[in-house]
Amino acid sequence: MGTTCHEPRRLSELTTSWEALRRAQDAEDPGARDAQQWIVERYGGAIRRYFLACVGDPDAADDLLQEFGLCLVRGQFRRADPDRGRFRDYLKGALQHLVGRHRRRLARRPWQVSDGAESSESPPAHGDGPDPEFDASWRDDLLARSWSALERDSPGSYLALRLRVEAAGATYEVIAARLSQARGFPVSVDSARQSVRRARARFTERLIDEVAGTLDDPIAERIEDELIDLGLHRYCRPTLGDRVARPAGGRQHSRPLEP
Repeated sequence: MGTTCHEPRRLSELTTSWEALRRAQDAEDPGARDAQQWIVERYGGAIRRYFLACVGDPDAADDLLQEFGLCLVRGQFRRADPDRGRFRDYLKGALQHLVGRHRRRLARRPWQVSDGAESSESPPAHGDGPDPEFDASWRDDLLARSWSALERDSPGSYLALRLRVEAAGATYEVIAARLSQARGFPVSVDSARQSVRRARARFTERLIDEVAGTLDDPIAERIEDELIDLGLHRYCRPTLGDRVARPAGGRQHSRPLEP
């Protein structure tokens, strides 16, 4: 079960992650297979990033992603209860369980020489505690999906913002020259500045949309809480506008806008 950038059109009726999981675990639901695919395609990137951060081995991370897919197919998440909290926390707990099982399997192999990257210690049994690796994987995947959406929907804005991010500290004169070279026509410094400003606004709109898409009740306050919790609020604050009524606040994160 691989990942792609687009979600199946047949799943347009799936409005929340919890609903998708419920249908994915219902063997009598004719859309169960499509719901399983929807979950893996939407969250597969974050899931694999997390597995890779935990085990440090791309092959093992791929194996764990396949194991997660098998759990979906076998209905092993059928007891998931949306009343217990956020879908992100439930998913984190499920992934921690798979990583813990993987580590216990390794611990039963006395002939295997460890380089220190693996540990037989199991991760927390529940997903409601802090897990920097998971949060970083989730955040990185949201950023990657936002970059992809910007490139797909507005290539010009994508180019302008990529130049601004990759040439950190570069003047707008330098950015204008690079845009002129890439676009094949002269771009003024003022036009470069405006292009970057518009691109940043478009990017953060897409980032807010991506975050909202992971919530079951994406009201303004919950979107802002999620942005703060993931360390993304500082990037979105200028663009939130009327979508978030509460004043800015909470934790911030200094991570640059990276794919």
